[in-house]
Amino acid sequence: MGGGVSIPVPLSDVRQEDLKAKYAKFIEEGLSEEDINTKLTKAMPGLVVFDQIDCDHTGKVSSRELKRTLRALPRKKPTPPEGGWPDGKPPPFVPFDAMYETLDSDGDGEISLDEWLDNLSKLPGLESAINSAIDPATGKLKDYVSLEDRLAELVAKGDDATDEEKAKIESIRASLGETAAAPAEEAPAEEAPAEEAPAEEVPAEEAPAEEAPAEEAPAEEAPAEEAPAEEALSGDSKVTEGV
Repeated sequence: MGGGVSIPVPLSDVRQEDLKAKYAKFIEEGLSEEDINTKLTKAMPGLVVFDQIDCDHTGKVSSRELKRTLRALPRKKPTPPEGGWPDGKPPPFVPFDAMYETLDSDGDGEISLDEWLDNLSKLPGLESAINSAIDPATGKLKDYVSLEDRLAELVAKGDDATDEEKAKIESIRASLGETAAAPAEEAPAEEAPAEEAPAEEVPAEEAPAEEAPAEEAPAEEAPAEEAPAEEALSGDSKVTEGV
């Protein structure tokens, strides 16, 4: 990128791409290098803060991210800017919804970098509070704790973290889209399937031995009736008949 715009702190890749896009746009508009550098230098404080509060680096600031930013600002009346307040008196209190609506000028529910840079001056109280909270050495909000820093702080507690803090860790990881970055638990080694004991062969049941049919006792033959012995007649003898 031409010129020589001073970048006070390292910017995310998203913000560096935003800077390149702005530079290219100014070139197309025919601005000189000097005018481009003036514009980008003026925008740099707002760009650095935007990069800081765009926690998930999507290039947009959500209402949740803006609320987190407000908690890092001083709880006192804003300091008048150089030359005093535009209307000669401190700006009135602006409710959060009205503040967000002013910054989100296209009403898409998120604040883009261009909306942030173009509309922050419409909220002089917020702009003054941010300017008074910036660390000159870094260009960032001094008391702002990024989600990454808060996550590292909680994770460092290890087993000493309370259940509430452990839940917060998961919530922050989800916001940052870092669920996949969390150390993966080792999958338990798969147990080798237990070898099945060979099925015991059921001994074949022996067919019951056929009992030999009991031999029927032979029926006792009725003793043959002896035929009445016929008296043998001798050839000589004669039957003596009684007289």
